[in-house]
Amino acid sequence: KPAEFPDADTDEWLPEGGYGLALIQELSDQLEHVYRDGKNILTIWKNIPHP
Repeated sequence: KPAEFPDADTDEWLPEGGYGLALIQELSDQLEHVYRDGKNILTIWKNIPHP
């Protein structure tokens, strides 16, 4: 089941030292989490415009 990511604008849900996912969420354009074959797979998209 894909995870739902909390709003990164609040620190209420973050445990101490748990800012990595919030940082990834804030800097990426899209995240997708799947659990397959006993493994967590996090796919991160970032759109980078051509110069």
